[in-house]
Amino acid sequence: MQAHLSNGINMSFAKPISLGYLHCLGDLDVSVFNPTRWVVQAKYNGWRTKVGQTGLPISKNNNALAPHHRDAFEFQVAELRRVINWEFCDYVDCEFMCLTPLSCPVGTIIAYDCMGGESESFSQADRSDFMWSQRPCEFEKTGIKVVCSPEEYDVDHYKLINELERMLKFNDEHDLLYEGFVFKKLTALYGQNRAWYKLRFQEQLINI
Repeated sequence: MQAHLSNGINMSFAKPISLGYLHCLGDLDVSVFNPTRWVVQAKYNGWRTKVGQTGLPISKNNNALAPHHRDAFEFQVAELRRVINWEFCDYVDCEFMCLTPLSCPVGTIIAYDCMGGESESFSQADRSDFMWSQRPCEFEKTGIKVVCSPEEYDVDHYKLINELERMLKFNDEHDLLYEGFVFKKLTALYGQNRAWYKLRFQEQLINI
């Protein structure tokens, strides 16, 4: 676990280890990830942000978002706070979607983990359940601002190839919403070393 101050202000984000870039579909190799111990989530093109029960949303550089940026998320931040179990955690690790307006409205929040409080002693699998007082739906293209959880997949080579093709097609038809996959160890504490891996694709080089 990474150290943090007791008030959570300087609590560090978990940092995924990079697995590099996919240059073609054949580069996707998930054999090192045991499907009973790992889960895969979509990697999104947004602003990584942490949100507490009170106070301003904080960027991954521990700076408060500028007023003209956070105004677009004011309503959904309130909705996020309503559905989080604040007796379990101090902060929510999430993505503020503001770079892909053709894919989802500016103001959409994808919340994928939590940190601080009781959650520090719980695994990835448990945190993804206990962080919610009311669990939202997984992300899907919609015409309204929403709070949602990330799309999640099993570690299965052929299914992930299908998802990768879908992501690329979606990006081509809308915005560059998807950046790849994040592999997360189900038994890991938040911020634990070698527990998150990111695999991005260089979209312009992949033919589908």
